[in-house]
Amino acid sequence: MDAKRRINRLEKATEIILQHSRDSSFSDLIEPNKDVFRGFRLVYATDNLNSNFNGISLSEIEVTCPSITKYFAASGLLFYDDELYDQTLRQGAVAFPIDYSVSFDTQVAEAFRIYEEGKDVSNWGWFENLIDFIKSRHRSFNFDYTFYILEDLINTYDHTNQRPFNTIRALKRLDHLDIEQFKSNPKKPIFNESRENSGKRAADTIASFQNSPDILSSLTRRKGLKLVLMKAMELRWLNKEDYLGNLEKLMIFCIENIGRFPKLELYFSWKLLKYGEKYRFFGHLMQPTVKAIEKLNGMSWDLYSLRHQETMASMSKNGKFYIPFIASFDRRFKELMSACPIRCMLIDDQYKRLNLIFFDEYEFFQDVKKAIDTETYSKLSDPSEKLARLSVSMLSEEMDRRLKDLETNCRLIVGA
Repeated sequence: MDAKRRINRLEKATEIILQHSRDSSFSDLIEPNKDVFRGFRLVYATDNLNSNFNGISLSEIEVTCPSITKYFAASGLLFYDDELYDQTLRQGAVAFPIDYSVSFDTQVAEAFRIYEEGKDVSNWGWFENLIDFIKSRHRSFNFDYTFYILEDLINTYDHTNQRPFNTIRALKRLDHLDIEQFKSNPKKPIFNESRENSGKRAADTIASFQNSPDILSSLTRRKGLKLVLMKAMELRWLNKEDYLGNLEKLMIFCIENIGRFPKLELYFSWKLLKYGEKYRFFGHLMQPTVKAIEKLNGMSWDLYSLRHQETMASMSKNGKFYIPFIASFDRRFKELMSACPIRCMLIDDQYKRLNLIFFDEYEFFQDVKKAIDTETYSKLSDPSEKLARLSVSMLSEEMDRRLKDLETNCRLIVGA
């Protein structure tokens, strides 16, 4: 019963945030609703840091290091948990325990391999700036390459392909980069760890990922995201005008094929169905082409990076509040964050749940209500039903079969 009450209160807190005006103050959000937010933590994006609550500025970081994209769609962040909030009211400025983390995409990760091998990096200006940023100017930033390993994990099973191992080994050596030598001669790196020792650590990491049930489950969830996105693309190709009808069909598809209402995946697909032509990120999927089918795999990984950061935030050990950033040498992550602007993270540590809330999520849920009948919406909103759906899981092999069938349908539309 406590779990039901807890998830119901988490949903209530989400609804309060969704209906809270961006122009209203942080205290106006928390003060009338302290009973609802009790026991939760909140990382809240805002353009108004002029309040009694000390926050952090994000905009300066992107200016200082152009390869980094901030995760939250605002210039600054404010924080809430019961103890820190009350302490702030009593004392004023309070030091918030924060864990900053920069996640590398594949292009950045492989640039480190090229660099460690003594070769020229094509994006040298951005690359040098990134190393200087995370190793010298902002040592409070951790660099995280677990998402790269996830994306490239399938290639680690091919023992004739040494690229993934060499890349992870290079990233391990980055832990031991001689920063003073780097400052004096950045193109000639010196590492205070041998390749052999870094290689052993890289091999241990690869084995750990290959044998982790949580990692395999994460890869299956990424397939689920691709499945939902591909179905949304197929529906739009068949009828691009009726986005509400397509949203209804997509929700039925999710319940029948995944067994749950996957909010994050449906939110991304809703953006594709309703606003796909507005955002460059979704541009490749607008017309029925073989290229669109091929592009969708990489785009599903980009979108899954948000889910991965959500998972990392719920597991953060180095700080009470986890603040993620994404490092990339192209603009796709900036385009993604523009298309899917994140407003806040609402965290329930007791039950290890994290709700990622977008600035336009209220509009999304209004469209969900329009797209389905009242009885179905009530069933989807029921806490008991939600808990039951959270326990549903699908085998990776079954997900592969459904992806293959759906891709065949999309290729038939294209005529390929």
